[in-house]
Amino acid sequence: MSYNADTLKKLYQKECLERRKINLVRLRKEIAELSPTEFSKQIGIQKSNLSSLENGDRDLSLFNIQAYKAYFLERYKLNISTDYLLGYTSVIENKEMNTSDDLGLSGKSIEVLKSWRKLKENPERFAVAYGATDIDTLNLLLEDYHYLQSNANKKGLYAGFSIFHYIGNYIFSEHFKRCPTETIKYEHKSTNPEIGNSLDDLNIGDVVRVNGNEHTILSLHAYDKCNLKADSDKLAIYNMQDSEEIYSITFQDMLKAYSKENIIKIVDRVKKRIQGSDD
Repeated sequence: MSYNADTLKKLYQKECLERRKINLVRLRKEIAELSPTEFSKQIGIQKSNLSSLENGDRDLSLFNIQAYKAYFLERYKLNISTDYLLGYTSVIENKEMNTSDDLGLSGKSIEVLKSWRKLKENPERFAVAYGATDIDTLNLLLEDYHYLQSNANKKGLYAGFSIFHYIGNYIFSEHFKRCPTETIKYEHKSTNPEIGNSLDDLNIGDVVRVNGNEHTILSLHAYDKCNLKADSDKLAIYNMQDSEEIYSITFQDMLKAYSKENIIKIVDRVKKRIQGSDD
């Protein structure tokens, strides 16, 4: 095949132009989440030129490529590849970027995400039957937390834990236990105002005076209201309005139940929100 300007232009228009249009619009709409007017102001490209680029009526200049790359690297830490901007690929980031280090994902996780992406581009029957691929679901959960985080930030608040936090708690609940208390501290009050009150360690062998009698500390164990030691799998909880109403519960069971409840709660909230019934 002989290469000349006309041949290469036709080949580019056939294989890459449509993808380039999709890529540029995706950067503005899905990543920057801006209107053409606002995006043109921020990136430094005239609105008319931006529209022509997104419509495929104008080729990207060297300045346009530099502007896109600089903008998304500074604002979103994305190393946009030139091939992506020109439409040669749908992979948004430069292959030289270490995705594993940047996102904290393992190599196996990245392989799975890539396979999900391929499934989305070439869906098989079972994926279509259920209406969404796994990558769609992952995006939905991450975007839901982004939605909560954005609303919370506007109020100066923190969005709290994501569904992945609760899933992790449930999976690793067996790894947690109550912290044992090997050292007990007692409050020491000083008559010197410059010293004030302080917490001192109580150690085995120390001699303490209780009701005028001296006692030697033989062991250090903290006990709760159910006479359970601090390193026990169980702990006591009580009603703050009635201190005599006390319950003994298992720490692991409490953690599992709490995690399950929040996992289902978040899934239901996401479902309501995408159905338009969430405020």
